[in-house]
Amino acid sequence: DNFSLSSFYYQVGHTKVTFLEPRILFSNSPQGLTTWRKAILHNIGQNHAYFKVCDQSLLPTINIVPSEGIIPFGGITVLNISSTPTVAEKFDTRAKVAIHHANVIDLRIGGSVEIADVEILPNVFNFSGTYVGTTEVIPFLIKNKGVTRAKVEFNLKDFPLFAMDFKGNAGEFKNTDVPYMYAIEVEESTSVECGITFSPIEVSSVFCYGVEYK
Repeated sequence: DNFSLSSFYYQVGHTKVTFLEPRILFSNSPQGLTTWRKAILHNIGQNHAYFKVCDQSLLPTINIVPSEGIIPFGGITVLNISSTPTVAEKFDTRAKVAIHHANVIDLRIGGSVEIADVEILPNVFNFSGTYVGTTEVIPFLIKNKGVTRAKVEFNLKDFPLFAMDFKGNAGEFKNTDVPYMYAIEVEESTSVECGITFSPIEVSSVFCYGVEYK
């Protein structure tokens, strides 16, 4: 009969979240391309934890998703971190992650950015003697001599009789909205075999160029 809520009390457990690895490295990142890494938040406290990434502490070339969310008690949450550098340089920054009813934890993010070093062999294509109504293919090699992956783009907008043949390479990019643009990514210190095709519809002489390295 003397039961009262005041005779009980509830003690809230503490909230504590840490990074499994306190530093993420983007070594030899390609300039102008996006590279992804993962960071893991581990909830070692006694409650579910709410986190939020403080955007103002990040470099504009760094993005973290998700930017906020819940880490279950005793569980983990994976943060996907992207770096899209525009300048070839070294960088070092800190991402601050605020934990609700707890402290702010830091994730150090650093790395180095490299420019592409690509060679095309041969670099001159001579389609001499190609008959009207037929297709001729000249094979060539894209050689990435650098220490980071590279994206090679071919712009054939002004040359509709030519096309690229990447031979089913995994790094090929297709854009149906821009069919005259061809692109392929080549991993560092590797080479890929490709081909350029010519399908003339009339007798003429054509000079073609338009290769871009990224």
